Amino acid sequence: MLRRIGRNHLKGTVRISTLRLSLAALLERDLGLAFWRDDRDRVRMDRRDEDKLSEWIGEHAAISVAHHDEPRGLEELLVRKGPPLPLNLSRSGHPFRSTLSDLRRALGRS
Repeated sequence: MLRRIGRNHLKGTVRISTLRLSLAALLERDLGLAFWRDDRDRVRMDRRDEDKLSEWIGEHAAISVAHHDEPRGLEELLVRKGPPLPLNLSRSGHPFRSTLSDLRRALGRS
């Protein structure tokens, strides 16, 4: 699991990590990120911009890991009844969800 987090979310690409995609949409102007869409309409960034995002994540994010016998059930409980999770678009009822969704949808379209 930790290897996947590091490979996909901390040092991966916006194409394979929805966390990176959301952060990139929010940090586009601050980090000077540029986007385009590939033949399948997926958002892409060049390696230089992916590295900028990885550096920002390394400086501003932290990860905590705990073992749980039923992690999917715990995740569901946290999403439904835990603290607000505005970056989790798939299951969030957070009011920021629509704003973030619009920002992500606009990437690489201008």
